[in-house]
Amino acid sequence: RAIVNVMVTVVVPSPPWWEDRLEGVSHVRLTARVQRKQPYWSLWSVGPYTFAPFKVAWREMQGGRFCAALVGTATIEHLGRRLVVPDHKVYFVPCQTRAEGAFLTAFLNAPAVSGAVSAYASALSLGTSVVEYLRIPTFDLGDGQHRSLAALGLAITRRIAKGGAELAATEKARLDDLVLGILGVVRA
Repeated sequence: RAIVNVMVTVVVPSPPWWEDRLEGVSHVRLTARVQRKQPYWSLWSVGPYTFAPFKVAWREMQGGRFCAALVGTATIEHLGRRLVVPDHKVYFVPCQTRAEGAFLTAFLNAPAVSGAVSAYASALSLGTSVVEYLRIPTFDLGDGQHRSLAALGLAITRRIAKGGAELAATEKARLDDLVLGILGVVRA
């Protein structure tokens, strides 16, 4: 499973014309990246995964409880439907189908999983560790539990996208039941 932190950076020629003018100015911190022998308009960390039709995304800095979101396309005024491409402060897992994305979103948002992630990352920026160290099974459309988790994840995503309330206690319990069942965890 690929995971990506997309960072789109404009590369400037070295040395940039403005660097000398800003040198010694204490309140200005130079953050431009320079990549030698590349055009100034180069983009970094962009590949086929950037244009996956669906993505399960989360903020690098949560500022609270971990939460993943399923993204695909968005309607932009005067442009119509366009593919969402997260910026460099958002990590994501590319998904080829809505069902796969809904499954992973629901898995990550199950209280047992999101609580564990929140516990170890409360003061850290979240990166690829969110999925690297979890035993997340590959989505299997033939597995009834996987389909149930995907359906629940999609229903929750659609409701919240329309301005609905956050997860209800019954939804949280159902997410945990499905995820723990998929993982083969038996509750005492």
